[in-house]
Amino acid sequence: MSKLQNILTQFYQTHRSRFAQNDPDYVHRIREEAFSAFEQDGFPHTRMEAWKGSKITRYTDRYYHLSFSDMPTPLHNSTLYECDIPGLEADKVAVSNGHFYASQGTLFTLEDGIVIGSLQAALREYPGIAKTYFDRIRKKNHITNLNTAFFKDGLFLYVPENVQSDRVIQLSHGINGRVDSMFHVRNLIILEDHSRINIIQCDDTNNDIQHFCDVVSEYWIGAEAQLHYYNYQNINNGSALLQNTFFHLEEKAQLKSISFNLNGAMIRNEYHVLLDGEYCEAEVQGLYLMDRDQHIDNRVYVDHARPHGISHENFRGILDDHASGIFHGHILVRTDAQKTQAYQNNANILLTEKAQINTHPFLEIYADDVSCSHGATIGQLDEEAFFYMRTRGIGVKDAKLLQLYAFTAEIINKIQIPQLRERTEDLVKKRLRGELDICDRCVLHCKNPMV
Repeated sequence: MSKLQNILTQFYQTHRSRFAQNDPDYVHRIREEAFSAFEQDGFPHTRMEAWKGSKITRYTDRYYHLSFSDMPTPLHNSTLYECDIPGLEADKVAVSNGHFYASQGTLFTLEDGIVIGSLQAALREYPGIAKTYFDRIRKKNHITNLNTAFFKDGLFLYVPENVQSDRVIQLSHGINGRVDSMFHVRNLIILEDHSRINIIQCDDTNNDIQHFCDVVSEYWIGAEAQLHYYNYQNINNGSALLQNTFFHLEEKAQLKSISFNLNGAMIRNEYHVLLDGEYCEAEVQGLYLMDRDQHIDNRVYVDHARPHGISHENFRGILDDHASGIFHGHILVRTDAQKTQAYQNNANILLTEKAQINTHPFLEIYADDVSCSHGATIGQLDEEAFFYMRTRGIGVKDAKLLQLYAFTAEIINKIQIPQLRERTEDLVKKRLRGELDICDRCVLHCKNPMV
């Protein structure tokens, strides 16, 4: 047992009665089972096949402050990270240091019947919904067991049947601990049949202190429901963010998911997409921009369980300096999933000889009437295009930036919220210039240069 695992075990045993007091009985049974699994298995390590390229022990060998605090300290707007998207109207909520916060209260209902609030409160106040959906699609592994054992709160979102909403729910997930801290966030999002919603999740750290945060999110997408999900990750250069996201799609459901990994010492995302109804459609896309000694690990598992499903995966990455990355894409087509269409692509640009990427596209097909493909590329900037721009009087730096931005535009242009697309364009342009700095003479003209 590692030192950190031993500390966590003692922490849980010390606060076991408080967990039991806060949890409904059915939740505490799930928590106890997850704790037993974590106590036995501990943290993942690089001897495991799925973790060979991600040096998780750098972050699990540290000491982190642990607290059973029931609310963020101090609970004040100035301590909460907010996504800044000019011109966007959204219902804003936050999870700060693992606890839900919103100006409307702990748990509230909008005029169209959408329920938003604290997961911990919803588990008690909506037991019928919670028992039906909570912890039903989580795959058990080292990190999800850790999260399930120690989570205190997170976002609960319920969209009733037939609520076709153009609302944007904007979740700001911020970490602002005063010392090295560990946080566990749990989210449960439910879209009933024929419903629609947009969600923007922004993950950020408010200081340069080293933190460890794991997030588990369960998304239930009912028949003919539509979810547009955007995730922005911009944490500091000393912290680790491990996120497991589970999507369950029923008949004719549609999912459009785009992630932007902009900064972080270590980011690992696992996306589990189950197409459990006929005629489902899922788009899972991402863009990662890493430099210095940063590490990104994106893993996408798409499970076609029923006929006539369509899935598209498209991840693009730019790695500079000594940055490293992993892309692992796994498409499973089961025996009954005839007429499946599944496409997977991963493209990367390495800007230095020290940067590296390991890409693993993989198809596992047990049906014979399908259309599936996968591809992966690793390369550098186009020398011919670079030479062409130089002969037209474009400077070296600007020619490089133009090529890099063109490479990212395929993902950015998929954003269907205009204000968010403009904001993302600016963030990516500034990131390509280096650490979101400001340069008035840059060839990439940002619409909000002072943001």
